[in-house]
Amino acid sequence: MKNVAVIDIGSNALRATIASITNSKRKILFEYRYPLRLGADVFHRKGRISSKKLTETENVFIELLHYFSGYKVTEVVAYATSAMRSAKNSKKLIENILKSTGIEIVPINGKIEAELIYKAVRAEVNFNGKKTLLVDIGGGSTEITLIKNKKVLGSFSFNLGTVRLLHFKNINAMEKEIEKQLKPIKQFLKRVPTQGIQFSIGTGGNLRRMGKLKKIVLDKNNINFFSQKDIEHIYYIISRYSLQRRIDELDMRPDRADVIVPASYIVFRLMQELNIQKMFVPDIGLKDGILLKLQE
Repeated sequence: MKNVAVIDIGSNALRATIASITNSKRKILFEYRYPLRLGADVFHRKGRISSKKLTETENVFIELLHYFSGYKVTEVVAYATSAMRSAKNSKKLIENILKSTGIEIVPINGKIEAELIYKAVRAEVNFNGKKTLLVDIGGGSTEITLIKNKKVLGSFSFNLGTVRLLHFKNINAMEKEIEKQLKPIKQFLKRVPTQGIQFSIGTGGNLRRMGKLKKIVLDKNNINFFSQKDIEHIYYIISRYSLQRRIDELDMRPDRADVIVPASYIVFRLMQELNIQKMFVPDIGLKDGILLKLQE
């Protein structure tokens, strides 16, 4: 048995988990989330992480070291996704963190990200031989994987993320941009046999929040499932709320309250395009896939 830590440096937030693992079991000891939002710099400021954000990230890692020490962590794995792999000066951040903490950040591409998320879902969800669509919506990218009998038929990562869309203050402009960015996925869908999808799974913080909104906004139970109609109604309602109203009335952090609007529209349009009537949302994410990789 050993204590390990995994760090997921997303475009919207940084997440860290400390777990005790053996070959067959793991126990979560501590979880941490920090609204780092690297994507706000990278996607809207000429592709670079600002000096202020470089320092902020380093301070977060130094703080994490104290937790790792307290839990006697012997191994740390840190993966970074869309914002870091897009940043022109990501090498500088990686070098700074390595020098100050001894932790090496590894940027991963969308294909690896999708594989790790699939690994996590496969361990927790029984597909029962069904043709299944797996969708993960992040701050910088969306990953889509089509599965049948636990075999991946096709996987695609495209640069449609919620943080990328935040500079659109007008709802109509945001919708038009999403429609434009959906074109690559439509091309992907032509290359893989998407007909007859029997089961769909959504992962990521935005989708989990949509499940909670089903209860808050629509007064419906079973927050781990939502229908296409549920998402359409949720989007219609929350897109007309001000940011402050979403924070106050929908019990959201500021860094979730702004991205939930584009996220809900992306999900709704994907479900429409694929004629998906219902989506299952387990409490699973990239960090779970990294933990499973450490158990191998």
